[in-house]
Amino acid sequence: MFENQNFLAEKSPLSERQLFEFDLNGYLIIPGFLSAAEIAAARAALDARPESRASHKFDFLDFDPVFLRIARDPRVLAVASYLLGENFRFDHAFAYQDGPAGQDGAAVENLHAGPYAEQGIFQYHWHGGRPRSGPIVFCYALDDVAGGDGGLVFVPGSHKSNVPVDGHYVFNHLLSGRLDADWIHNPPLRAGDLVLFTEAVIHGTRRWRPADRGRVNLYYQYCPGYAIWHKLEKGGGSRAGADPLFREPYVSDKVFRDGRYVNQWRPATKAYPGAAFKLRDLTLKNIRARLRRLFGRLPR
Repeated sequence: MFENQNFLAEKSPLSERQLFEFDLNGYLIIPGFLSAAEIAAARAALDARPESRASHKFDFLDFDPVFLRIARDPRVLAVASYLLGENFRFDHAFAYQDGPAGQDGAAVENLHAGPYAEQGIFQYHWHGGRPRSGPIVFCYALDDVAGGDGGLVFVPGSHKSNVPVDGHYVFNHLLSGRLDADWIHNPPLRAGDLVLFTEAVIHGTRRWRPADRGRVNLYYQYCPGYAIWHKLEKGGGSRAGADPLFREPYVSDKVFRDGRYVNQWRPATKAYPGAAFKLRDLTLKNIRARLRRLFGRLPR
């Protein structure tokens, strides 16, 4: 029992049970998060766009205002701020769908992500009495999914794994390309349910099995304020100038003001020009120029 039983409920937008489950498994299912009207509007918007029927994975954010309203839902923003820090940013969104089994190309089964993937950006830990995560995802189910139907799968608890392997290694080497281990969870979902997960948990896709129906999930990813995962144009494009949620990644840069050093948030690529460094720039002339900017005059 927590020393202060109300500690988590007071500090977190999630309930004690929700936070315990999220911390335990690396993901959390919140039933009935989307209203029936939101589900209907989202389905109608997708049905009206031919590109939504052309592939398993596609962009959708600009199809209809309902999708931006979901991105800005105050309940979502409160959870994102809690897990990522108040300077979090929206990164990108995509939809993933499967048609009835046998009627279109089957999705490729896979596992990916995990705390040792992608140079460690997919991390999860606790600090100062609260969880801190790398990128997190809000996944909304637009169709019912029964246990064992296929679709989204997780390796529960893998966000805290001490074995330095990522999801690709687990799938290809430990499982020999088969998602048949009893520790892989294919959660049942109802239309409107939200699946919140950290990218630190290993997850992936199991082949869709029902022949009488398909499924569509909407994925929204949010990042810590300093991080970016997809290109900026996939994270809101021209909206970035008008909506801080869609801004480019920022970092804290020390500036001297009123007799003391204070933090000032700046675009990462402007605060640190070296962030844009490319391998083709690795010439003696360019190296000397960069060192000169950093340290002043250099000996010849």
